[in-house]
Amino acid sequence: PAGAHRLPEARFDAARNSHLSIQLALRAENQAVGDLYVDALPLKGPGYPIESVRARWVEYVVVTSNTEKTPPDELVRQAPALFPDAVFDRFPIMAPKGETRSIWLTVRVPGNQEPGEYKGLIRLREGFEPIALIPYTVRVRRASVPSPVGLNITNYFNRSDRHLQQFYGCTHGTDAWWQLIGNMARFMAGYYQTSIPASPVRRVKTTAVGGAI
Repeated sequence: PAGAHRLPEARFDAARNSHLSIQLALRAENQAVGDLYVDALPLKGPGYPIESVRARWVEYVVVTSNTEKTPPDELVRQAPALFPDAVFDRFPIMAPKGETRSIWLTVRVPGNQEPGEYKGLIRLREGFEPIALIPYTVRVRRASVPSPVGLNITNYFNRSDRHLQQFYGCTHGTDAWWQLIGNMARFMAGYYQTSIPASPVRRVKTTAVGGAI
């Protein structure tokens, strides 16, 4: 429900050399906002300002069925319904009347950041006209996240034309397909996944010539 789960205070803890994710829910109650920008201003505190704050908006997609054999208490909501999925950094966006827009803020804390409290502002504006300033605090701890952090999972990508056409609007070998493959590769490289196993047997096409394969 609108207004539920609000934090009593916008204060967050972060380690050095980490990425802090914050969700901001925006709701236009009285009238739609058609030219909405969200600016994440630098956080200021005892050390150098933390300028690497990124604001993105969340797009919702229609999910027609829930994952099979999932206990009901583990489901966010029953499908068919809208579920948050992709994030985009292109502004402005539309905030429809009576609907909630989710903004995803990512704060990258440098490894050499001075510990302490850093205060920041999220600026909302309609075009060039300011609407609101939302304050928040990030408390940088002395703890540090080691680097690099490996992606210790295995990814399986469905690259069939049917799947690609449904979810990405492209087919094998097209310019859009190569862009998609590049995006996947850059994502995995960013998390230091250094190998992509493939089954050579599935890549082989066999023919029978002279009674032999």
